[in-house]
Amino acid sequence: GLVDAIDFMHSSAARPYPHNLSCADSYPTEMTAHNPIGNRLDYGRLGIAGHSLGAIGVSVVQGYGAPGADPWPGLMDAQNPVKTAVAWDSLIAPDGIGFAPDESFLPPALVPIFSALSRGSPMPLFGPRAPTLSFSADYGLVPLIYLAPPERQAHKHAFRFWQDADVPGYSLTLRGTTHFDFSPAFPLPSSSWCADTNEGRCEGGWGVPVITHYTVAWMDRWLKQTGEIGYADADARLLDDGGPSGAERMSFHRASARDFPDRSGHQQICEDIRAGC
Repeated sequence: GLVDAIDFMHSSAARPYPHNLSCADSYPTEMTAHNPIGNRLDYGRLGIAGHSLGAIGVSVVQGYGAPGADPWPGLMDAQNPVKTAVAWDSLIAPDGIGFAPDESFLPPALVPIFSALSRGSPMPLFGPRAPTLSFSADYGLVPLIYLAPPERQAHKHAFRFWQDADVPGYSLTLRGTTHFDFSPAFPLPSSSWCADTNEGRCEGGWGVPVITHYTVAWMDRWLKQTGEIGYADADARLLDDGGPSGAERMSFHRASARDFPDRSGHQQICEDIRAGC
């Protein structure tokens, strides 16, 4: 579905969306033949993001065309056009695991999916290819108290694949968050309900401002060009450990880490942001 969406985004009057051509007259509603705003897009700067199952999709789609991976399956681009990715709880590794090689670390909602995969549903072959930021929740679907200290490095399982492949990566686990902080919806348990809605928009809160801060900064780091808003300070925002979205918001239980080059070419490596870099 995500690959098809990219195909549609990259379609135009000169190059109609191929699936609409093959499925002509089969839709119950009127469909456009191509992306009507395609002429506004820069096809060379595509970033993707997704939550939960969407994060699995992002993990796979960014990795088509990596060494040893399946080729890009889209019909509009000869090669994978994805330049960067953000996975909201969370990035999965090419071995199909999100947190550690043990399903007990998965959010309960995802366990049946990986169980189905292990029973023979094919996982596409993908690998670390695009610079990727991964968010993980401190807890699973609900904020249950840990009965024993969890493995502090477990959430960095996928991050290690990116490091080993020398592909830029960032792995963040935010303190006190659950799986639903990344898509807050009443009445699901979330730490991120808006603290102030007096201006008709979400102001304040705990998790959402931090998630937004790093997501936008990561996209700016890899997609913005000189002179554009967000270009000059993207690195500074990603490295602002002492700021309001910095180390103080990171989990006590799970280590957050980064390994990416800043615009000056200096490799920014930190294995435990909360502990200090």
